[in-house]
Amino acid sequence: MSIPKHNAKHAKKVKNITTGDVVYSKSLNRVHLLQEAFAQAKPLSILTLGYSPDFFYRQGVLCYVCHDTIRILHVHQARQNEKVIRMTALYRAPSGMQLFDIVHYQDGILTCRFANADTALMLCVDISGIDHTAEERRAGFKRRLILEPSQVKYFVRNNSEYLIRGEYVWKPALGHSEWVLVSINLSSGRRSDELQLHNFYGTDIGQTICFELFHGYLYAVSSQSTREVEEIDWSSFYVCYRIPVDRFRKENVQRKRIWRRQHREGPINDAYLNISLQQDQQAGAITIVEARQEFLNGGSEQTRSFYFSPLDFTEERATNKSSLPTNDILVSTLDKTNRPHYEPAKPRTAHTVHTDSKAHESGHLRNECPPSKNKYRTYLFNASASLDLIHDDCVLHNNKPQLRLRIGSRTPASPLDPSTGRLYAPLLDHNGAPIPNSIDRYRSTPTKLWPPVDAPPQLLAFLNDSDIASDIGGRGKLTAMSDDSTLIIAAGPPDCAHGRPLLLINFDPAIRFRGLPKLDMRESCGAMGGEERGKGEKEREERERKQEEAVKDVRRKCSEAQALRKPKTTRDGREDRAGLGARLGSMDVEKAWWAEMMNGFEFVYE
Repeated sequence: MSIPKHNAKHAKKVKNITTGDVVYSKSLNRVHLLQEAFAQAKPLSILTLGYSPDFFYRQGVLCYVCHDTIRILHVHQARQNEKVIRMTALYRAPSGMQLFDIVHYQDGILTCRFANADTALMLCVDISGIDHTAEERRAGFKRRLILEPSQVKYFVRNNSEYLIRGEYVWKPALGHSEWVLVSINLSSGRRSDELQLHNFYGTDIGQTICFELFHGYLYAVSSQSTREVEEIDWSSFYVCYRIPVDRFRKENVQRKRIWRRQHREGPINDAYLNISLQQDQQAGAITIVEARQEFLNGGSEQTRSFYFSPLDFTEERATNKSSLPTNDILVSTLDKTNRPHYEPAKPRTAHTVHTDSKAHESGHLRNECPPSKNKYRTYLFNASASLDLIHDDCVLHNNKPQLRLRIGSRTPASPLDPSTGRLYAPLLDHNGAPIPNSIDRYRSTPTKLWPPVDAPPQLLAFLNDSDIASDIGGRGKLTAMSDDSTLIIAAGPPDCAHGRPLLLINFDPAIRFRGLPKLDMRESCGAMGGEERGKGEKEREERERKQEEAVKDVRRKCSEAQALRKPKTTRDGREDRAGLGARLGSMDVEKAWWAEMMNGFEFVYE
């Protein structure tokens, strides 16, 4: 007997069940538990994976710099070993040139940048065939490509066969800069002609524009439909491009404009803008996900909402013959200097909008978090949950704000109209046809904060040790990257001698790190995000004492862990460079230090 999987058939967690290697029920249960963990703000484990000044995380693979090596760890597989690539084996860099940063990783392709005071270059290598056996390591890198450096704003995206590089370059003939793209075959090194994205505005990747690769196509989306502000304007649009990476030519470029909003809906607070492209696990469609903080209808109160727009280049778009609104007095004021945009407003369904709940789990209204305290924010489309990493001034640990997760989610509600007891009537499009999913209804759940204020002292100390807390006053740096299963945080002062700790917060029940000590969270679940309950003076003093002991224990472990990463020294004090002269492509495998130390916790909620 098979279990229907249409509700998650495009999820990575269930794609392999068609092979018969995985039981249907286990795969579907994993997807369900993962979504519930995000929605309920209940991570399953936390772990320090390493210390590094720079890292990149994508597709469940963590790449980070440690001394003279790049280390690669498969987080989703909870592996105990790391691939270790020495810099000299990666590239015979000229004297003084060092690894500057890791640019990108996807489908086994690693791109990093080397630089010195005078020059820089980018190196792209295929490490997919290098695994944990001696034979595979001796085979070395299958493909290695050196790219010229970029002195302007740029991005890199790739799949296993092609790499797309985009640069924002000045065009004298136009009098402004535009995005110029090139596709590179990773096997032959052959490059396509440059493609210029005309009328594609915006420079802030992740805020107003985004680029992603799906199914052999590069998708580019901008939320800005004009370069300059139009004095008289009615509508805003997404400007979208789709280009096949293996036929990267002008004649194959597809361009589309999708209605975004009407300006009369109210001003937008640009500080909270966020845009991404995500794949719907249910339908498989590529979806534009945008977060906007708006003063709706011109009011004084800000409301954060998340909008979802399917990006379908196969559907024929009906053109509206009327280019301007009717019965609008502003139309009479237009002249040849105006370039207004207008399209009738589209009906929004509950399926395409998620508005943040103002209610807090404690019963109080949710306090807005200023951008300076909101260190990372994203929306998980398939979990129907927003994820923010904040510094909470309302809850202190050792007289310093706490690092916390703030999660807002929604759940399906009944599609029955309580006044009639029947299904809600579907909304109709401009052709009079019912809009899909327009009868769906959702209920926003109160905002949740994690960890709770009465969380075990070991957890509070772990999340708010000296390195991480140093970021709160603006003296440090906090970087975070996430996927649909995990969140990795790097926090601490930029000049930290040991590198910043890389903290993994895991929501996936299938990712189990063996040997993690269990931490009981059952007593604190009911107080999640609420005010701390009154306690006796002696109990509070005992808790503070335990917190101090936990902080000291975490610091000691951090010091011991970093010592394991330092190069060995000889008797005369010089560093032992054995192995650094290995040929290009050679690689080692080492057991991750956390496999023995287990600097983290596995949480127990029930």
